[in-house]
Amino acid sequence: MDSPLWVYLLGLAGMAIYGVRIVVQWYLSEKAHEVVSPGIYWVMSSIGAIVLYIYGWLRKDFSIIFGESIGYYIYMWNIAIMGLYKNTPRWVFVAQALFPVFHTAPRPLDSGCGRLSDDYCLWSYSPRLGAGNRPVRNRILHP
Repeated sequence: MDSPLWVYLLGLAGMAIYGVRIVVQWYLSEKAHEVVSPGIYWVMSSIGAIVLYIYGWLRKDFSIIFGESIGYYIYMWNIAIMGLYKNTPRWVFVAQALFPVFHTAPRPLDSGCGRLSDDYCLWSYSPRLGAGNRPVRNRILHP
């Protein structure tokens, strides 16, 4: 395994959230005797996307990050259409909207991260070798 066990468990937790949302929608649809799209389905979808986004970020897997980012904004759109953000503080909505942008934004060059040639070191959760082969710790995950 090229990642710690907890990273894989995080990915499994994200997939479990996605699985449970389907069961919840199925149950509520059966109860209503029609196909329904409950708000909890979209909230769980958003949570699952965040968890899988972080999983992809830790695994340095652009395809997971990109895919979850697209779905994430669709889930936010549906939550907004349903009016579930009405009683939510505005900062929560803004933070949720900026979450993927913040994590994929390049870091300043003096941090040694954010350049494609650095093998996405801003996504690293372990030390890497910097100038002079000295270990450089990621400032985000290893302050």
